[in-house]
Amino acid sequence: MDIDAFVSAHRPVWDRLEDLIRRRRSLDGAEVDELVDLYQRVATHLSQVRSASADPILVGRLSALVARARSAVTGAHTPAWREFIRFFTVSFPVVAYRARWWWLGTTAVFILVSTVVAVWVARDPSVQASIATPAEIDQLVNHDFADYYSEHPAASFAGQVWTNNAWVAMQMIIMAILLGLPIPYILWQNALNVAASAGLMAAHGKLDVFFGLITPHGLLELTAVFLAGAVGMRLGWTVVDPGTRKRGEALAEQGRAVMSVALGLVVVLFVSGLIEGLVTPSSLPTWARIGIGVIAEAAFLAYVIFFGRRAVAAQETGDLERAPDLAPTAG
Repeated sequence: MDIDAFVSAHRPVWDRLEDLIRRRRSLDGAEVDELVDLYQRVATHLSQVRSASADPILVGRLSALVARARSAVTGAHTPAWREFIRFFTVSFPVVAYRARWWWLGTTAVFILVSTVVAVWVARDPSVQASIATPAEIDQLVNHDFADYYSEHPAASFAGQVWTNNAWVAMQMIIMAILLGLPIPYILWQNALNVAASAGLMAAHGKLDVFFGLITPHGLLELTAVFLAGAVGMRLGWTVVDPGTRKRGEALAEQGRAVMSVALGLVVVLFVSGLIEGLVTPSSLPTWARIGIGVIAEAAFLAYVIFFGRRAVAAQETGDLERAPDLAPTAG
C-alpha cells in the first residue's frame, strides 16, 4: 500500500468525520446519517491499514478517530474496569517500553555522574569542607541520615515521600513543554544530592549504611524518576523532530501518551513510598530489606517488558483507545 496516496485520497473523509464528531450534539438528521456512514467507511480504512501497513502513526490516528466516532454513534462507554485494566496492561507499559532507550540512557548518565561526584567527594577533604562543617558532617553521617527514615510515623512518612517523589516526576514531564531542556538540570541536582550523601558516608566508613538504607526503596524510586525524565525529554525531542507528522499533531499524540506514564508513575511511586516508609526503617536484616527492593524493581521491569513488548507488537501507541479489528461495513 502506498501510504502517502492512501492518506491523500481519504484525508477529506477523515477531516469531515472529525468535524461531525465535534458537532455531534447539534447535528440534523442528514448529518447523523452521514456520521454513521463515515464511521463505517473510516473503520474500513483502519482495517485496510492494519492489514497492509506497519505504520503505527497512521494506525494510531485512525484508531483514535474510529473510537471517538463509535462513541458518538452508539453513545456507549467502555466499562470503567475495562479502562482500568487497559491502562495498566497497554497504555502505561507501552509508552514506557517505547521510551526504553531514552530511559536506559538517562539511567546510565545519572549513575555515571553520581559515581564520579561521590568518589570526588569521598577522596577530597576540601570538597567535603565546601559542603558542610565538620560538625554538620558528623551529625549527618552518624545521626541524620539514618534518623531521616525513622523520625516520623511510618504511614505519615510514606505519604510524605510519595507526594514528594510524585511531584519530582510530574515536574520532569511538565518540563517537556519547554523542549525538555530543564529536565537534565533537575536530574543533575538529584544526582548531586545522592552523590554528596554517598561521598560523605564513604569518607567516614559508612557506605554500607548508605546502601543498606537507600537501596530498598531507591531502586524503584529512581527507576520511576528516570522514566519520567526519559519520556519528558522524548516528548521535547518530538517538537524538534516530529518525523513525517505535522509538529502539532506529533506533539499532541506523544503528549497524550506521556500522560499515561504520569498517571502510572503515581502508582509506582506509591509502592516506593510504602517501601521507604515501612521497609527501609524496619528491624529486618539489611539483606532482607535490600531483597524486597530488588524484588520490587525486578517485578516492575518485568511488567513493563512483558506488557510493553506485547502492546508494541499489537501496534499500540499509548494514545487513545483502539478500535476493534473487525470494522463494520455499510449495508
